[in-house]
Amino acid sequence: MAAQLDNPYHGVPILLSHRVGTHLETADREVVLTFDDGPHPDASGPILDILARYDARATFFLIGHNVRRNPDLVRRMQAEGHALGNHTDTHPKLPEIDTPSLRAELEACQEAIQAVSGAAPTLFRPSYGRYDDRVLAECHRLGLRVVQWSAMVWDWLGPSVEDAVAAFSAQLVPGAIVLLHDGSNTRRDSRAATIALLGPLLEKARDQGFHVVSLADRLERLR
Repeated sequence: MAAQLDNPYHGVPILLSHRVGTHLETADREVVLTFDDGPHPDASGPILDILARYDARATFFLIGHNVRRNPDLVRRMQAEGHALGNHTDTHPKLPEIDTPSLRAELEACQEAIQAVSGAAPTLFRPSYGRYDDRVLAECHRLGLRVVQWSAMVWDWLGPSVEDAVAAFSAQLVPGAIVLLHDGSNTRRDSRAATIALLGPLLEKARDQGFHVVSLADRLERLR
């Protein structure tokens, strides 16, 4: 786990020549929880229940394919004050597809979220965290701000609650953006581990004096 903590991108290449948000520039004890790959018919509801219990606002990066299948969950996310972001339409590795397909992935997800929520997203997280110059150009064209992360607990690997809390605690600094998952690409992988660890993560944040905030309310601090 220590070696992984040294590289929260976990193998994702970082293009240092481009301005992509990874954290909030702040001294305030604030942390951002982000959830990728939803909405998920089995996981998103329980995750929303836990967030509501702790009065926490999160940011959900949604897959268009899943939005069209689960519009009521998207409406609930919006109604409960969570931010909605674009996470492509089918979750491909964007640098590996041609430009027309790349453009279609971003636009289809924008349209799916707007059709349900009434507003086009302004946030984007590339699937698998992978992007290139073409991805950034398309995001600029659509008015999307690209957001990665600075912390993770490897929830998709099914860690124990104890290991997840330890990893979270080691990376809990002001302005951290945490990668979590409430869904899967076009499959229905279990997110039982994420559901199990979320409450303890929120407890840890509260015990350390951190507030969980929506990225939409802190865009001016995104760096």
